[in-house]
Order: sequence, then structure tokens, then C-alpha cells
Amino acid sequence: MRSFRRLFCVLVLVAALGGCDSDQPLQVGTQTVALTVDGGNVQGSTIDVYIYFLDNDGDLVPDNGELYDFCWRTPGLPNPASPPSGPVGFGIEVKVLRAGSTEPEVLTAPGAIAVDANIAEYDPTAIPNIPLPSNQASPNLNFREPLVVGMDTYRFCGAGGAFPAGCTQGVRTSVFSRRVVSQTSNPLTTADPMRFTLGNGLCSLGDPGPAVVDGAPSPFTVDVEKGDTVIVTLKRGTFPPELIDENDMTLFQGQPSVSGSLTLDGLSVTATGSTTTAGVLGSTVSFSLTTR
Repeated sequence: MRSFRRLFCVLVLVAALGGCDSDQPLQVGTQTVALTVDGGNVQGSTIDVYIYFLDNDGDLVPDNGELYDFCWRTPGLPNPASPPSGPVGFGIEVKVLRAGSTEPEVLTAPGAIAVDANIAEYDPTAIPNIPLPSNQASPNLNFREPLVVGMDTYRFCGAGGAFPAGCTQGVRTSVFSRRVVSQTSNPLTTADPMRFTLGNGLCSLGDPGPAVVDGAPSPFTVDVEKGDTVIVTLKRGTFPPELIDENDMTLFQGQPSVSGSLTLDGLSVTATGSTTTAGVLGSTVSFSLTTR
């Protein structure tokens, strides 16, 4: 009798809980939707970075104490790397339509939709700074000998012999971390303008900074309940100023797109609608996710 009562109690408990239904996951209350934006279809060329300085007296010491970074697109490697994402600008608007409501709530600031207000996720180490090989030299320029431009003599720090005082070995890096800043005022350009084309010439560090969405670090998060709908509008923007040269030309090769991806409590989910823009300034897409 005691065993029968135990079995009866178990059956009653199972009936009260409705049994086990694997198609209906247990609702856990508040969940978090996270939005990440990547710059896709990115083609970034490598560049070789050397240091040069004025040396009219031939003592291998900079005459004016200045060292200048010189960037040269790596010969023979026009498109050596296509990293998964690049630091592309974008505009965004995120709204949430709460269950039972007819009016969505805008979560992003009004200025976030501007095409240059945010920066997509990217890998800054896609082409890490690595020392140039000892025999590296670009065409038409011998880094071992002085280069005379007009009345001035310049020397390069880099491969091919002992480095002059204050010099370091040249490195190979990517256009994601360097930019040409003074191409028109580069004295080497006046010597041979055909040799030093776009992407070659005086350069500096060009770190566009971390990925930013609506003024905060990526990703953008929204807390939701069952039946809430998150709506995202994404607009392909411009390039960070650090990756634009003095002629307003981008150092990217080609026109990247931007795409959004969503997770729900850390798990990837499929949004409704198009999540990837075209590679055109201002191209806009909208997508959404409704929690079940």
C-alpha cells in the first residue's frame, strides 16, 4: 500500500507539471539580445614602413633631429590579406517593441544614425607589425644609399646594412594601422611623383580606435521579455578619419559592406530581414528579432 501511494503521488506530480515537452523550452524571464556590427568584404593591402631623415652632412644623424615615417605599399602584394572585418563607419538605430505595445521605443541616441557615428568590429592584428626581411627593398629605391632630392640628401632606416643612429628596422604592417598623411608635401614625391602613388609617402599611426556602437563599446545590448521585438536599422557609412589620406581617398581597396549579427543570451540567432548592406555609402538595411 505504501508503494502504491508513492507511485500515485509521482503520477499526480507529473500530471500537474504537464509532463516533459522538448519542443517548448522553459521560459527564463528576462533575456539579453546583443548586437555586433562587422565591416565585411574588406580588402586591405600591406605596407612597408621605413624611417627616413635629412642628412646633408653625411654623418648618419638627422640634421634637424626629425625622423619621418615612410609608407610604401608592399611590392608584388596588391591584395595579400582579406581579414574578416575592417574598421568601417556606420549609422545605426535600435528600437524595441514591447509585447502588447503598439509604439516602439528608440534605444539609440538620435545622432547614432549618422553614417560616421560608429565603427565596426575589426581585427587590428590582421597583419601584425613584423620586421622586414634583411634583403627587403622596394623597386627604384635603394635603402642602403643616400637619396638626393634637389639640394638635400635623405637616408633611410631599414633593411640592407647597419642602421644609422636613432633608426629602427622597418616593419611590414597594414593600412588598418597606418595612413598616408602628407603625400603632397613629401619631398620625395617631387623627385618622382610617379613612383610614390596613393598609399606611398609620409605616414603616421592611424589607429581608428575600438569598435563603437552608439557611443559605447561593442556589442550593443537590449534586455527583453517574451514577445518583445528588437528592430535594427543599419546604414553603411564612411571610413574613420585615420584611414583617409589628405586627398580624402580611403586606404581600403574596394568598398566594404557592414553587417549586423544578433545573439540571445550568448547564442547566435537568425534575424528576420537583410542584415548586410551593399558596399555603397548610405546603403541601408533593417532586420528584427522577436523573442518566443
